[in-house]
Amino acid sequence: MTVNRRRFLSAASAGLVGPALVSPLASAAPGAASDPAQARAQTVLAYFTDVHVDPQNPTKVARARAAVEALVELDPDAILHGGDLTEYGSVREHQTWVDLLPAALRSRVHHVPGNHESRWDASAYENYEQFHGARNHSFDVGGLHVVMTDPTMAQQELAHYDRSDLAWLRRDLARAGSKPKLVVGHYPVGDSYYLVNNAEDFLDVLSDAGVAGFLCGHTHREHVSEVNGLTQIVGAANANEPGFYTLTRRRSAHADTLTVERVVVADPAKPGSTGSRRELTTIDLAPRRHGNTALRPLAVSATVSGNQVQVRARLSRHAPAARVDAAIYNYKKVGGSYDDPWQQLTASGTRWEGSLTLANVVPGEHRVIVRVVGADGTVWRELVPFEVAGFRPLWTADLGGVVQAGLVEFDGLVVAASSAGAIRGLRPRGSRATTVWSRTIGPVHTNLALSRELGRVFAPSSDHHVYGLSAATGKVAWKTDLGDPVMSDLTVAEVAGKPVVLAAARRTFACIDAASGAVLWRHTLPQITCGAAACDGERVYLGDGDGNAWALDARTGAPVWTTDQTPTGGTYSRLIYGPWDSQVMLPDDLVLVSTVLQTRALHRVTGGTAWEIKGSYRHTAPVWSGEYLLYPEENGTVRLVDPADGSVHGQTSTVPQLANAGVVLTGTDAVVTGHGGLVYSVDTATMTSRVRGQISRDYVFSTPVAADRGKVYVVGTMGGELRGYAYPATR
Repeated sequence: MTVNRRRFLSAASAGLVGPALVSPLASAAPGAASDPAQARAQTVLAYFTDVHVDPQNPTKVARARAAVEALVELDPDAILHGGDLTEYGSVREHQTWVDLLPAALRSRVHHVPGNHESRWDASAYENYEQFHGARNHSFDVGGLHVVMTDPTMAQQELAHYDRSDLAWLRRDLARAGSKPKLVVGHYPVGDSYYLVNNAEDFLDVLSDAGVAGFLCGHTHREHVSEVNGLTQIVGAANANEPGFYTLTRRRSAHADTLTVERVVVADPAKPGSTGSRRELTTIDLAPRRHGNTALRPLAVSATVSGNQVQVRARLSRHAPAARVDAAIYNYKKVGGSYDDPWQQLTASGTRWEGSLTLANVVPGEHRVIVRVVGADGTVWRELVPFEVAGFRPLWTADLGGVVQAGLVEFDGLVVAASSAGAIRGLRPRGSRATTVWSRTIGPVHTNLALSRELGRVFAPSSDHHVYGLSAATGKVAWKTDLGDPVMSDLTVAEVAGKPVVLAAARRTFACIDAASGAVLWRHTLPQITCGAAACDGERVYLGDGDGNAWALDARTGAPVWTTDQTPTGGTYSRLIYGPWDSQVMLPDDLVLVSTVLQTRALHRVTGGTAWEIKGSYRHTAPVWSGEYLLYPEENGTVRLVDPADGSVHGQTSTVPQLANAGVVLTGTDAVVTGHGGLVYSVDTATMTSRVRGQISRDYVFSTPVAADRGKVYVVGTMGGELRGYAYPATR
């Protein structure tokens, strides 16, 4: 017997589904009303997530096919996917997934991207949008308004809803009026998840609009919670267990709900396995009854007093609060979830207060998490800013979008670019920064490059162009179309006596005349490359997503040699563990190429290995410190390395996590910036480190610079800001 949606609904609402229906979709519907007139099922949605389709992984493809076949049988009104459709976002993977969907089903499937569609993607989401359309979109089905949202960041693991994302979401939800609302995104929010750095901004938009439920994935572990007035469902990964969730709308004179059930499909990778179905939770769609909005504090505050921060919360007298907790937001925990060290506040009527120690809190900007817990376990979270004196910016400047590309300094000007396409030259001086010039180009996600000889700055853009601009005035001298998004870092080098710009657009690697913008040569690589290449005038050296280091003839682009840097098999593994984002360096007669497993010094002529150091050094470039290289590892360990033989002449621990934001060095004073915003200084003479402060709540992936004759440290944030601080010298 087959079970389609109509049969499923009529059987469930009448209480007739049972063991006789052998499909997992037809198991007994827990809680189904015996009177169909009192609870008639009107609309069925299906939700699943984290399929991770890889044509080289037959198990994951088979599990995806099994889920799709069960969805065809169910025939729901709409199918929602919570991201990570693929392993690394390639055209072949997207095509494999789409080919699994019958034509009649495709128009009902709505996606959001996950980090696996962005982290190793050199297409600036063009691969994704080619197959699945807009990353942020909404639609109505059965009287419900469903919004698909995307906080992913280009070539990053973590997430951020920028101002344009939140503005669009706010407008969309407002237009939906009184319709019940569901929102889908890849990353969980609240519940001590440290994945979306401005999750509370996102939750505020959802709560203000009366959103009933938020569906997400990413963690691969099922979890249900009530947070800030809505039901959050973190879905299990289809890659591990084929299945999905049904959301069945039931309306009566007294209720309007979505019954959520987990459907597990027989696993083709486990012979003899069977399917199952169980009730998971119910989402209340009734206006303002679907969540404990009464828990929302009327006022919250955090005030520093001595070595403590005083936390106060005032609740409504109708708030069904069992307790109110507080904890200081832990910027050291970036990614994953973390069991915050909650401290319970003391109640006095509707007012709750307590104090938190600042003993281990560094100077700078911080937030207190205030958690109101209801008698039924529901939660409301608010974040309250506070500041510990000693690390305040001298000035700030707003570029819009996110600042992810590394900054450059030229004759006292700091040049920065953002994902909104803004590029600006600022002159820091003391407590101010004056905008000297400002231009709008295409979106910039990866590192700028500078030719001091030509007085030009070069910007890679996802609009397919490399831009050459005057560093002094911002005037565009040329822009060159490479035919695909330019999502690599840029390098300026000299070949045959003239300055050139080295850039990559997907698999195309190009050498561009820095003076005219003319393309001198192109070479097609096996995979993407997004790091910074290096050139000694004879050869160009780079790391590729095929797992190899490459040397190309600097005059023609012809391959000279390749060497394997990645001891794994399979396209996906060789990409994610390989040198695709390596910041290549050229000490002496060697070339340094890094992966997540090691950094290696290779002989320039042959590609043979001279020495190696184990560890993940791929994303952040080393800098010269005298005759040694100051080498930062992803875990924040900074080593002083002799480039001749790889010997380590000192090391020190700094930030807990480091990604892309390079080290700034002035004299013997180095500054290391973690992507959680924590800042350390390192004395390279003694290899000792000292924590200096916390920049802001926003992630930092942009390489900072020293400006104003080394007196100002300038950093860009994912919030779209530039910030100038007094240079945190070690002495």
